[in-house]
Amino acid sequence: GYTFSLNGLAAFMINMMRSDYFSDVELMSMEEKELNQRKAYNFVLSCNLHYMSAEELRNMIAKIDDTPARNSGGQKSLN
Repeated sequence: GYTFSLNGLAAFMINMMRSDYFSDVELMSMEEKELNQRKAYNFVLSCNLHYMSAEELRNMIAKIDDTPARNSGGQKSLN
């Protein structure tokens, strides 16, 4: 991504770290560039993306654990 401010990048990363949808947020690289005659920063972040919050996942698992298996094999489905 690109940012015109290191403070903006820091705030973005902090918000990602506080989110239930991202973990292990890490700045991989950053390079100062000139973009439209302004100083800008090109950056690369690395993170793990979670499609649902930990609480949503726990609730889904709890519902599955409370539901009897649909087939004789005892397998449980998320559907």
